[in-house]
Amino acid sequence: IYVKRFKSDNASELVSLSVYEGMIVKIYGKVQYDSYDNCDVFQLDKIEEVDNDPFILEDNYPGKKHVELHCHTNRSEYDGVSETKQLVNQAYKFNQRAIAITDNCVVQAYPLAQQAHLAIDSKDKQNDFKVIYGIDVKMVDDKLNIVYNPNDQLMKNQRYCVFDLETTGLSVKYDHIIEFGDVIVENNRITDERLQLFIKPPVKLPAFIVNKTNITNEMLEDALPFEQAIDTILDFISGSVLVAHNADFDFNFINEKLAEIHREPLTNVCLDTLNLARIIVKNRKYYRLGIIAKYYGVDYDEETAHRGDYDAEVLANVLVKMFKDIDDFEQMTFNSLQNNQPLDIIKKARPYSVTLLAKDMAGIKAIYEIVSLSHTKYLTYFAKENAKKIDNEVAAEPRIYRSEIEKRREHLLVGSCDQYSQLFEIALNRSMADLKKCMEFYDYIELEPLDNYDNLIEVGSSVNRERIKQVLNDIIITADSLSKKVIASSNCYYTYPYQNIARDIYIMGKRIGGIRHPLYPYSKEKRKSFVSPKCHLMTTQQLLDEFKWTNRAEEFVIYNTNALSKILFSARQSYHIVKTMLFYLQESIIMKLQIPKGVNRMNSWERFKRMYDHREADRIPIIDDPWAGTLRRWKREGMPADVDWCDYFDIDKIGVINIDISPRYPEVTLEETDRYAIRTSPWGVTMKHFKEE
Repeated sequence: IYVKRFKSDNASELVSLSVYEGMIVKIYGKVQYDSYDNCDVFQLDKIEEVDNDPFILEDNYPGKKHVELHCHTNRSEYDGVSETKQLVNQAYKFNQRAIAITDNCVVQAYPLAQQAHLAIDSKDKQNDFKVIYGIDVKMVDDKLNIVYNPNDQLMKNQRYCVFDLETTGLSVKYDHIIEFGDVIVENNRITDERLQLFIKPPVKLPAFIVNKTNITNEMLEDALPFEQAIDTILDFISGSVLVAHNADFDFNFINEKLAEIHREPLTNVCLDTLNLARIIVKNRKYYRLGIIAKYYGVDYDEETAHRGDYDAEVLANVLVKMFKDIDDFEQMTFNSLQNNQPLDIIKKARPYSVTLLAKDMAGIKAIYEIVSLSHTKYLTYFAKENAKKIDNEVAAEPRIYRSEIEKRREHLLVGSCDQYSQLFEIALNRSMADLKKCMEFYDYIELEPLDNYDNLIEVGSSVNRERIKQVLNDIIITADSLSKKVIASSNCYYTYPYQNIARDIYIMGKRIGGIRHPLYPYSKEKRKSFVSPKCHLMTTQQLLDEFKWTNRAEEFVIYNTNALSKILFSARQSYHIVKTMLFYLQESIIMKLQIPKGVNRMNSWERFKRMYDHREADRIPIIDDPWAGTLRRWKREGMPADVDWCDYFDIDKIGVINIDISPRYPEVTLEETDRYAIRTSPWGVTMKHFKEE
């Protein structure tokens, strides 16, 4: 496109900058049709010189460099921007020893990454660069926590204390209880027993909480502190079954505050109606109290909500109606409710991000198995009520059970991933004991630049940049106590900083089914000032600067990432294995990779016979003509030279597949001698061709 400016003595300084060939400038203006040139031109409004070419990044850090172990290509749907080849080549140009491809829930970039790596090898045969195979998956626990402290008592005719807390924030470590509301349900009916208490926190209320709850500092002025008010609460709930909507928050919050004053935790059975609703209320994506109240025909006023006594009253009315929807309620025990959950609970549980990196070829296979399961057996659909348009109203998310990862983790490294992981959620809002228990699941812990967590900061709330640093420090301390390696990552979604505009479009746009990006700012005011985090492939020095605040930047950015990369599977290893496997496959239509002890090796005729002896009557083999090398081997095994192979194997019909919708790749010759050549075909397959054929 042309850039056009008109020079004159009266031209503005904004457009009169002298330019020369090779100069790097940034220009501002608009594109419009020019009738003189008969094309669109860029009409210049402003021009300024810049120091660095935004299309060129160099990693000039001396010595050992960072290894990026968390990188997304444009195969991460509606999230990643850059082509796989661009990212791999940039890491190689940085002189970094490796890069890990970890797309969201898919492995489509693997062959592209291998192609890029093989191209590097063909030009630089002495390089020690490698591509690491990984993936980010959405993991869910195998069961929901519907009942805490379950027992074998029947659910019917219990005394239920339906309660709700209001707090200064969501963190049990940093925030405090300011209100307790309770309503008693007995014999499946709401009683007149109530308890409402204000509790005085040791801090002033954040403005965000005042606006949300309408509780003011003046209302708490004469209230008792928690350590004095708790006995009134304990007396009221004594011997009762507790009920909360999101007991993971309310029940655990009380227990953590009890631990802080050296009191014993609650031993009451506690029923979580949030997770109970996920089981008995069908076809819902969200299960907030207001939504479930509406489902059961219970009035819920958003203006009055977020007060302990009001929310407890609403939940009590919901509870008595939920009882009627519990299968076999008359005989249901708390243990049965917790343990006998539907098989499809994965579709209702909250997913958390986990990064998996392959340690060996079996690790690659494990990732393939996880991808297959998550896109078939465990695929979770979200649909609007009475949805008719699939693209606009129905969305799907691949998920995987924690137990499926556990089965395969011998060949994988399990990483804590980003701010959407269970580890970070617990570090932000739960106790250090809970954090330690959660961290035991992971092989390594990932930290990201502070900018990546800025979306968690709410103006007027207690979550700010210093709180984020405290949380990350808690993660580091806990990792040290468990001897877990902590790594720094840029968690890149594009190669160059200027490409952030493309990801901003993904963030602001709707995905299939109307789903929003996790970073989408729902507030109109936030959207006006929204700045997305820097998620380009960072240089070593850039990351060192980002993690300087930890006083351990070199350890996290350089040493630990390199240490992990050494034990991870490489694309070069993959190439040799794939090449060998394909070489054997082209010599045999049926290949037995492992022969158990005591079983004699069969020739091709014996294998064909065994297969056809067990065939179904309506099934025929669908095969193609054998390769020349395969025919020679059959003749060595005893097939007469003058007998057609179909007659030899007694094949009565051949169906040939003539459909080809596969993608095309550039042909690359990897190795060539007088006897053979190893080439990557247009179909992305690496094969060894013998010239004598």
